[in-house]
Amino acid sequence: MDNNDAKQFAALQDLLSASKALVQDARGVVIEALGDRMCGSGSGPTPQDLRALEEARVQEALARREIARFAVRFARDAIARVCKGSPLPRDEAE
Repeated sequence: MDNNDAKQFAALQDLLSASKALVQDARGVVIEALGDRMCGSGSGPTPQDLRALEEARVQEALARREIARFAVRFARDAIARVCKGSPLPRDEAE
């Protein structure tokens, strides 16, 4: 793994960690609001709370997808180097 790959992977890991933290925080807000509602001291999660949770989950899924794409590209490039430059077919979706 060269320095650029290492930096890119570290940035993707940071993005995934941040998105996981956002999901955890948003989920905590929703759970707390649901608990308040069940105890009769609140009205439950707001639409904004639910949108925030959904957006955080989408961001986490996108971060996971980017790490997977990085891993596939990295593996293909490594295999190609081992095979002395024999190119492997690339997916159109990349």
